[in-house]
Amino acid sequence: MNQDQRRGICTLLFLALVPTLLFADVFLGRSTLYLFDVSFYHYPGKRILREIVLGGEFPYWSPSISARQPPAANPVHQVFYPPTWLILLPDFTTGFNLLALLHVYLATFGMYALLRSMRTGRAAAAFGGLSYGIGGLIVSMLNLFPLLYTASWLPVTCLFTRRFLIDRRRSDFAWAALSFAMQLLIGEPVTALQTGIILGAYAIHRGWRDGAGRGGARAV
Repeated sequence: MNQDQRRGICTLLFLALVPTLLFADVFLGRSTLYLFDVSFYHYPGKRILREIVLGGEFPYWSPSISARQPPAANPVHQVFYPPTWLILLPDFTTGFNLLALLHVYLATFGMYALLRSMRTGRAAAAFGGLSYGIGGLIVSMLNLFPLLYTASWLPVTCLFTRRFLIDRRRSDFAWAALSFAMQLLIGEPVTALQTGIILGAYAIHRGWRDGAGRGGARAV
């Protein structure tokens, strides 16, 4: 392992360590997320969803929400979003907290990878990743789960879309489609629409750039 690889591994460990220390009390089970929509909506909603599924039923209807509501048809419950099923872990509160905090790491590492793909220095990319992952935007969304989930996937979608538009590799297209599909499964339309606008604008930029014959220029 050369020095550059060791530095890369150390940077990734640092990116994992900072959020872990920040939320250490939650990981150790001494605290839990509870503010605003978490205690009033997301925690009880996910608890009801867990009980329905563990009871052997598909969540078509919930008798515990108003005059019976369909959780599967309501995107705010993210029934078809794969990470949601962390709530089925033996300890519900642990699974619920992991579901939220997983997206802090996703946002952090996703932004770091996106910035590195743009030839940003390792230190600057790490700063950008932490600024996004544990900055005001993502942390303020820890009580607004649909927004949190979709915003966390945004850097990953942009990363693979950008790589595909530059290198035209099918694997990048597949990963870009998968990450954008995850955003759509969350069911939060505003951020998903904004993601589409960003990707469309960048695709136009790449088309203009490539059409202008600037093949030797540095990719941005």
